Amino acid sequence: MGRVAEVFKWDSIAGDETVGLYIHTYSANEFVAFSINVALHSNQPSGAYSSIAAQMTDGPTNQSGNGFARTIWVQNQTIGPQPYISVGFMRFRQRTEE
Repeated sequence: MGRVAEVFKWDSIAGDETVGLYIHTYSANEFVAFSINVALHSNQPSGAYSSIAAQMTDGPTNQSGNGFARTIWVQNQTIGPQPYISVGFMRFRQRTEE
């Protein structure tokens, strides 16, 4: 059975800023999936925003030591007067049968 955990959190990402995260080491017999949870990081009222959003993009997968690694990119796409967000990075990880 797989497990889900928040493995990283960005407290504040500015408008249109892109940040990266290098995730490693996973073995060849593991399934790993990622997602993000986006929240407003500001004292501005939520009605002052047209959209609170971020785009997560998987980078290349590389061999790293005895396993594999991947770079994940997150871009803040929030539109508003103070477009700062916080982002939680979630990981689902499960071993496959050998």
